[in-house]
Amino acid sequence: MPGSALPVPGPAAPSGARAGHGAVAGDRSGGGSVAGDRSGGRTAAADRSGHGPVAADWSGHGPVAGDRAGTVRRGSPDRRRWARRRAGALRRVTRVLAPLGVLTATLLLADPAGAPEPGATAVASVPVTAPGPAPGALLPPGPAPLVRSEPVRLRVDRLGLDTVPRPMGLTADRSMEVPADAGTVGWYTGAPTPGEVGPAVLTAHVDWKGLPGAFADLDTLEPGDEIRVDRADGTSVVFAVRRVGRFPKAEFPTAEVYGDLDHAGLRLITCGGVFDRSARSYLDNVVVFADQVR
Repeated sequence: MPGSALPVPGPAAPSGARAGHGAVAGDRSGGGSVAGDRSGGRTAAADRSGHGPVAADWSGHGPVAGDRAGTVRRGSPDRRRWARRRAGALRRVTRVLAPLGVLTATLLLADPAGAPEPGATAVASVPVTAPGPAPGALLPPGPAPLVRSEPVRLRVDRLGLDTVPRPMGLTADRSMEVPADAGTVGWYTGAPTPGEVGPAVLTAHVDWKGLPGAFADLDTLEPGDEIRVDRADGTSVVFAVRRVGRFPKAEFPTAEVYGDLDHAGLRLITCGGVFDRSARSYLDNVVVFADQVR
């Protein structure tokens, strides 16, 4: 970039007798007629002539329908034994069915919608998301800053660049010096060294006297590309490109390039854009902004 100079800062009730007359249906007390008796004598069921036994007569008169051995009186021992056996059987059935009723009710309450059909999936689909940092959580700290030490080697793999930077100061007009040949990369001694807190600045030509310069392809760098700087004290610093910008020289972002930082940063600067032959200078500057990653 010939002729160019870089600016430097600033449960219901049971049914019973209806009217108090006659025994309740199924009454085993031996007194009164069976419910449904309309005449006060025999039961009316199926008896049309008043003669013969009445089907299922429980009044104590006449044989009981279906009896093959003679009459059986209401208060006889056989009937009492039969009644006890029947009552005992009913109690046993009740003891068996009652728990089943409770179990059925429990299942219905537990699954009011019913069980799923065979093969149906009972697991609800729950979206899963990756947990983010808790509000106010501290992010991991960046690399610890280093003390001042001059850069002795610069490597940029994407550019195929491996060179030794040369120190550059200021010119008489307070602009930063530029390298005197195509292949030199200068580092500005008035800025922090690579690895110190603040922006370290390296510069080189895009071309020089018909030869491609050390930063000829600087504008091809992409975010994430790494830049390695070895230092005189034996340490090395790695920076990652954050962005690449091109600015008219008349609008050079001095504060952004040289301004204070709270971490170690790096700036690579060269010329770009259209070449003004009359001024023998490019109209723009290309600036790479990078931050220390290790």
